[in-house]
Amino acid sequence: MADQKKPILEPTTQAFVDALAAQGGKPLYELSYADARRVLEEAQAMEVTKPPADVEEKTLPVGPGGEVGTHLSSKGHQRAFAGRDVLPWRRMDPGQQEYP
Repeated sequence: MADQKKPILEPTTQAFVDALAAQGGKPLYELSYADARRVLEEAQAMEVTKPPADVEEKTLPVGPGGEVGTHLSSKGHQRAFAGRDVLPWRRMDPGQQEYP
């Protein structure tokens, strides 16, 4: 079996991984489903500070009679699109070489 090399992580991520390892305990893949789920639920239950953002839920018409739900969020001039079952796209005008 070939030797496995230790992955090189970005310093903040490495510090996070080291902190987890220092706590002891088993890796998630060695836990039962119920125990692994409990670990993840507890980790995600802590309060986090979220930066201010404009959030908008919309339903867009698609096709001859369908709809798709979207979640739009923006901070300043940046805008993110998270659609369900659809990827964002924009129709190009004839002769247009690239997206605006």
